[in-house]
Amino acid sequence: MFAMVVGAVCRIFGGRDSWRKIRITVFWGAFVTALFGVAAVLLTVMYTNLEVYYPIFGVPLIFMPPYWIGFVFFIWYISISISVAQGFKHVSAVFLSMSIVALAGLIGAMYFHAIGML
Repeated sequence: MFAMVVGAVCRIFGGRDSWRKIRITVFWGAFVTALFGVAAVLLTVMYTNLEVYYPIFGVPLIFMPPYWIGFVFFIWYISISISVAQGFKHVSAVFLSMSIVALAGLIGAMYFHAIGML
């Protein structure tokens, strides 16, 4: 579904590749960044175990950055693969648009959590 939406938006802005190639690029981008996600989870588990001895590891400012760093890697690699596959000259436009969509989703989730819907 994600690849279909990304492929449709890229077609609107002059993308040249087929939907099949977009699915492949999204798969490989996610496959490459899975290692970063696993590393972030392992680091967070380590922080949770260290929290018993060192309470500083329980502070959200300390244990949340690995999640966000893993997510930035995901967006960056997907943006690169989509830009190359679609024949765009600059990666920055795709990265910026995907980052804005992710930020809007995060703000929406925070809003719905604040009013008690999530």
